[in-house]
Amino acid sequence: ELSLLKKITALGKLSTIQQTGPLGTGSAVLNAQKYISQNEVFLVLYGDDLFITTPSNTSQLIETYNKFQVPVLTGIKPTNPEGRNLYAFAEVEQIDNDTFNLLKLHEKPQDRYPNLNIAVVSGYILDNDIFDSLTKISKSLKPGEELKLTDAINDMLLQKKKIVIRLVT
Repeated sequence: ELSLLKKITALGKLSTIQQTGPLGTGSAVLNAQKYISQNEVFLVLYGDDLFITTPSNTSQLIETYNKFQVPVLTGIKPTNPEGRNLYAFAEVEQIDNDTFNLLKLHEKPQDRYPNLNIAVVSGYILDNDIFDSLTKISKSLKPGEELKLTDAINDMLLQKKKIVIRLVT
């Protein structure tokens, strides 16, 4: 196990952010800003959404980032209706079989937007533009409100930032 851990840490810089309380995913990402260089992209993973795929989801995200050079979000097509209560769902334009331009995210839409069938789940490659959007949104929050990453992603889209979704395959 130790040799595997050494191998993983040799791949690149790994930082973890532990968040206390329900402050929103945006808060955790904003707290990571001090670890990210100005022109550096970074990977965001959630501990409760993991996929076993070949190649790995992370490899697929990196491949997609290298192709488009824009932020990349992981997408799935949930078959369980409960997913509409768990994930943000995306308005998209298809690029190819597994890749879509993101137009807008709808956080946990439940019965709203029934035609949307792509959910955004753990695994994002983001750039520093996310920090500007998170900072702007955080200034308008009322006490106790969560800083949502989906709101910041939608803000980036409003600023004409291109973002793509890669379906887990």
